[in-house]
Amino acid sequence: MRAVLERWRPRLPDILDDILATEVPPGIGELCTCGKQAATTRCRDCFQSRLQCPRCLIHSHRHSPFHWAEVWNGEFLVKTDLAALGLTMYLGHDGDPCPSLRSTFLPITYTITHSNGVHCVPIQECHCPGHRATVSQLLRAGLFPATLERPESAFTFEVLRQWDIHFLTSKKGAYDYFQALRRLTDNSGTQKVKNRYRELNVAGRIWQYLTATKRSGLHHGLTLPNRAPSMTVPCFACPWPGFNMPPNWKDTPTELTYIHACELGGDGNHGLQKKRKRDDPNDWSLWEGRGYFVEHAIMKEYLEGIDAEPVPETCSGFKVGRAQRPGKFRHLEVSGVVAVICIRHGCFRPRAMVDLQKGER
Repeated sequence: MRAVLERWRPRLPDILDDILATEVPPGIGELCTCGKQAATTRCRDCFQSRLQCPRCLIHSHRHSPFHWAEVWNGEFLVKTDLAALGLTMYLGHDGDPCPSLRSTFLPITYTITHSNGVHCVPIQECHCPGHRATVSQLLRAGLFPATLERPESAFTFEVLRQWDIHFLTSKKGAYDYFQALRRLTDNSGTQKVKNRYRELNVAGRIWQYLTATKRSGLHHGLTLPNRAPSMTVPCFACPWPGFNMPPNWKDTPTELTYIHACELGGDGNHGLQKKRKRDDPNDWSLWEGRGYFVEHAIMKEYLEGIDAEPVPETCSGFKVGRAQRPGKFRHLEVSGVVAVICIRHGCFRPRAMVDLQKGER
């Protein structure tokens, strides 16, 4: 690594000059290509964006309303929303104004969270006869509303896709992700950026559920043979009657029946704990009965019947539990997680995962 950095060191001043040259492009104040106004603005998000007048910039960004613009104030370029230059977003007609639009129909200023920050954008709905509801118009334009009643905040599909990837790969929380979006909006701390962290929690959770429903085919009524409807990804390599096994598999000779066996194993993670604390009593899962966890009602009924079950000591492993420090599982609602997996292919079994609520039993 040191040898590589030493080769870069002599070039660093020249590289910094080239980077600074992109921050103040040449030709500021010259006539725009339209020949009507001075070229004082440019798009911050478009690649190799040229200077334009505000009118031309708005016209060229009819389908990119969430880009940031830079406006020359006489000394330096100031980052601003395209809406501040006069851009209005139209719904229902591929970005064009509605033919039934009247001067009395005023746009509603929405707080839109995009992958590059938080924007304030005036949005004009479609008013054609038989037009769709507001929520439907927003969704068909690629905007996920934060509420179903008179929404004034929304998230772009793009930011929800990115949030899903960050959540699954880097284990980043919604709070940290939104703080990064606020920094992308204004990293100086001198401007007030609207906080949509709570709304992102709800919208992101619903988006993940809808994405899983779409990918599983349940929305279109698609199910796999001999399997209950599920939103999970099963092991397609394990023996599965009606799917990857011959119709006469029951006629297999006794000495070869092992080829039709599923090899399953169970393992627990006692680090996945949940402490007993004040929580939302109305919080519930959208995946109930169609994911990897056993249905809550079934698990609750089972737990109620094993209160007096003694701790098994059939081997030395179970005896270790008596030597553990007292209070290890004190004040815990969930003391761990146990899952059943296909040990040959490493796939989790649908509806074969449970929360431990009685220590390590």
